Parts: sequence; structure tokens; C-alpha cells
Amino acid sequence: MRTQPARRAKRSPLPPLLAALAVAAAILVYAGVWPKIARRAQYPLACREYVEAGAAEFGLEEAHVYAVILCESSFRENAASRAGALGLMQIMPDTGRWIAGKLGEEFQPEDLLDGATNVRYGCWFLGYLARRYGGDLDTVSAAYHAGNGNVDKWLLDPAFSADGLTIDTTPYPSTNEYMKKVHKAYDEYQKILSAGR
Repeated sequence: MRTQPARRAKRSPLPPLLAALAVAAAILVYAGVWPKIARRAQYPLACREYVEAGAAEFGLEEAHVYAVILCESSFRENAASRAGALGLMQIMPDTGRWIAGKLGEEFQPEDLLDGATNVRYGCWFLGYLARRYGGDLDTVSAAYHAGNGNVDKWLLDPAFSADGLTIDTTPYPSTNEYMKKVHKAYDEYQKILSAGR
């Protein structure tokens, strides 16, 4: 009786593929490319046309606008908070109505779900706060998060402001965390933007 020759097991292409991917990853890390790719994934330049237009119109740094959008909505145009803030820069409808009035425009709350309008209004508000607080990033962030009325009170209290002009800390842990997050994102976006798009 003749025996069938043993069938050779099919070799999976996966191990060579994994090896090739490992080599490619090592090359990217060695060349310094991987950290840049990882940074761009964590700090995207999304909604670029809105950011560029708003920053130019109201004299802001694009890095600041990107940082606020990242921390507020992670670039989700339809973001809505439990408190009722809407859109990319998480603007409350009452604040949106006030900003529209300052700009001489009609306003409906759903306008805040339009990315271009939301970022334009958010940039106007950041510019307003920057002028009010001498452009200090942390003080502007505190006001954006907790309201300028609170910041005005905290500036009068040495427990929160050593110089009466800038905020060092606040009584709200969430605002302190927000200030740190925006500052870190701002620093990262400055690196990305200065390295070229």
C-alpha cells in the first residue's frame, strides 16, 4: 500500500510581516520620526481653516486656539456638555448670544454647532479675555473655564494671585486641571506649528 506523502504545513506570513513592521518601527524611532507621528496623533491640526481664520481675525496664536479646542471638545463639532455648552469650543448659548451681539450678528443656539461659527465666536471670546488679562495664558484659561467674574474676584485674593494681575491657582480643582491641560497643549502645538505643517 502506498502512503501519501506528508503534507507540508503552510507557513503563516504573519511572523515575517511582524518582523518587517518591527524593523520599520525601529527605523522610525531611530530617525526621530515616530515621536513626531505620535505627537501629531495626540495633538491634531484639525479644523485648520476655522482656526487660521479665527486666529487671524482676532489676533490670536493658532497654538492657543488649537489647545482650547482640544481641551474643550477634542475637535468634535457636535459636542454638547451636560451644562449646555456646544460645539468645538464649548460655548454656552447665552455667551454665544452675547458674542453675536458684540459682532452685530443674528444668533440662534444651533449656530454653535456650525464649526466655523463656533470657532469664530470662541476666538472672539479668547481675544476679549486676552485683552482683559494682559494675554496671560493661564489667567485667560481660568476665565474661559470658570468665567471672568470669578477670575476678577480671585485676582483680588493673594491666595490665588501673588501679583493681582495673573492667576496662580484657583479654588476649583477642575479649573486648575484645565489650566494645566491647556498650557501643555499650547506648548505642544507651538512645537508642531514651528516645525512646519
